[in-house]
Amino acid sequence: MSARPFTFWRVLPLPGEPASSYFSRLVMDECSYLPENYASEIGINRIFRSDELLELIFLLPISEEYKERLRWWTPVEAKGSVRLAGQIFARGQFRWARNLQCRECVAETPYHRVWWQLECFRTCPVHHCVLEPLAYARTTSGRRWPRFDRVLQERVAHVESGAVHIWESNRRRISPMP
Repeated sequence: MSARPFTFWRVLPLPGEPASSYFSRLVMDECSYLPENYASEIGINRIFRSDELLELIFLLPISEEYKERLRWWTPVEAKGSVRLAGQIFARGQFRWARNLQCRECVAETPYHRVWWQLECFRTCPVHHCVLEPLAYARTTSGRRWPRFDRVLQERVAHVESGAVHIWESNRRRISPMP
C-alpha cells in the first residue's frame, strides 16, 4: 500500500459521519469505483474493521480536529460490544446491516449518519421523520459501504503540494462533538 491511500482528500468528515462513510466519499471524489472494490485494491477487507479504516484515513494530512471527529463518530467493536461517541452499546443495540436513512438529511447533505444504525432510532433526531429503507440497499447481513449520488461540493477543499487549504468562503466551523 502507498503512503497515502488517496490522491485527493478534498472532502472532510462531517458531524455524525463514521469512517466507512467518509472512506466512501473519498473514493467517490477520487474515482468512479465502488468503495468495496477500491478498498480491496488497497488491501482493506470488503468486510472492513473500523479501527483499520481509521488508521488508513489518519495517513491523510487532515487536521487533528477532523481526526477526532472521525474517532468520535466511528463505531469500533470490542469484546462483543460497540464503542461509539463515548458510549458502549450491546451488539443488539447497534446493527451494521441496518439499512435505514432520513430522506430529509440526505436531501440536505448526502452522507451517512451513524445514528441510523442504532436500534433506538426509529425517527430522525434532526427532522423527526420516520427513518426509511435505503433505495439502493443490497441484502446484506454485514457491513456496507454507504454511497450517495454526488460529492458534497460545499465541503470540497483545495489541495496544493500535499497540503489541504480550505477556501475560506466555503469553510463552516462545526464542532467535533455535538
